[in-house]
Amino acid sequence: MKARDFDIRHPHTCKCGNTYFRFNILQRMCVKCLAEKGKQIQFKEKKQKLKKQKANTPAKLKKKLWTLVSLFVRQSAADHRGMAACYTCGAVDEWKYMDAGHAIGGRTGAVLFDLEILRIQCKACNGPRGRGNYQMFTAKLIEEHGHDWWYAKLAAAKQIRKWTRPELNQMIEEFTQKLSVLERAKKWTTTDQTNEQESA
Repeated sequence: MKARDFDIRHPHTCKCGNTYFRFNILQRMCVKCLAEKGKQIQFKEKKQKLKKQKANTPAKLKKKLWTLVSLFVRQSAADHRGMAACYTCGAVDEWKYMDAGHAIGGRTGAVLFDLEILRIQCKACNGPRGRGNYQMFTAKLIEEHGHDWWYAKLAAAKQIRKWTRPELNQMIEEFTQKLSVLERAKKWTTTDQTNEQESA
């Protein structure tokens, strides 16, 4: 490197072929190329910003929140071995092989995250064949909470609820914390570990 490379008064040749004078010793291209590079940086930043915004659309946030809510419902119903009984038929299985079922059908915002009508269900009850087993589901909830409560839930389910990003983000944070506390409290053990403890 020559001494004149550090001399801002000396003319320099840019990669594009243009001759330029440096504003400071760090400059390595002409004004035209600097402007072009600035545009490229702005375009890249704008692209990253749009990508981030797409990743945080209400639809994607709702999907993320539902994953957390489903985990919370299923893990809450499980014992220390990770086993749980289906709310509608009583079948027992590991919570991770079961579903979080809704007592009221539909995926409207009003019922989607309502823990009062969410219960753990086996795949048979919550699947295409069982179709939610709503008859048993409804009967048990009415027995627990009464008819007035149930009719109020049915009325609320008909309302259209649109969740905002701040609301969804807040609920995601809340359920993340709830799951963390729940997992520490349950202290999951596998079925094999339980069998070993019982046989010891």
